[in-house]
Amino acid sequence: TGTSGNNKKKVFVQGGQHAREWVGPATVVFLIESLVANYSKNDQFGRDAKELMDTTEFYVVPLLNVDGYLFSWSSNRLWRKNRRLVSGTSTYGVDLNRNWDGANWCNLGASKTPSSDTYCGPSAFSEPETQVSSRWFKANGPYAGSIDYHSYSQLMLRPWGHVNTPPADEARLKQLGDGYAAAIRSYSNRVYRSIPSYQLYYTTGTASDNWKWTSGVNSPLSYTVELRPPEGDSAGFQLPANQIAPNCAENWAAFVYFVKDIKA
Repeated sequence: TGTSGNNKKKVFVQGGQHAREWVGPATVVFLIESLVANYSKNDQFGRDAKELMDTTEFYVVPLLNVDGYLFSWSSNRLWRKNRRLVSGTSTYGVDLNRNWDGANWCNLGASKTPSSDTYCGPSAFSEPETQVSSRWFKANGPYAGSIDYHSYSQLMLRPWGHVNTPPADEARLKQLGDGYAAAIRSYSNRVYRSIPSYQLYYTTGTASDNWKWTSGVNSPLSYTVELRPPEGDSAGFQLPANQIAPNCAENWAAFVYFVKDIKA
């Protein structure tokens, strides 16, 4: 947060739940570095950074799945899960973004088979990563908004993921999500679709649905952003290096819109 301002709203930002999605942590680090490095500058970047920092407290987890991320660098570029040995098996890893508690946990878009890429774990919050992040999240809330950064497909996903019934504040969620996508389109002409999560596929145990599901004390405006490249692109999770900086810059423009638009 900045050195000025009182009664600040809180925003939670997280990246790197899935090991192979390298551009997620890169984007979160870029956003935070942009806030800090530009805070005192007298240009548009600086004015935006100062306004955001003086009105907002940011709570940030740049990289949740540290061991999985390191494994994707050293051994298996497309590894997704964490690297905890599943008890009673020779299989490693739980999909952290299926391990958050929520309605109908592990019933949709998740697997109870340890070898699956979407293995939800033996129970909700069984993993140290989700335990620590969720406890820290709850301890510092409530939040005005939250974003979990992933890749890929260029999507702004809002609740719900587990049902096709919209939340009571669907109009507001849609407006903010559409605005995020529009800010990217205005900055770089990249097209991000703003849709309910279930329209991509039904899932349970995800962070953004958990944050929304517990919104009485946490974050009613919770989203998952799927970064570059677009759906169907052959690069997939291996975003070319020359696209990392443009991806981060366009999401900075959208993040500025997002934080300015939400209220304490």
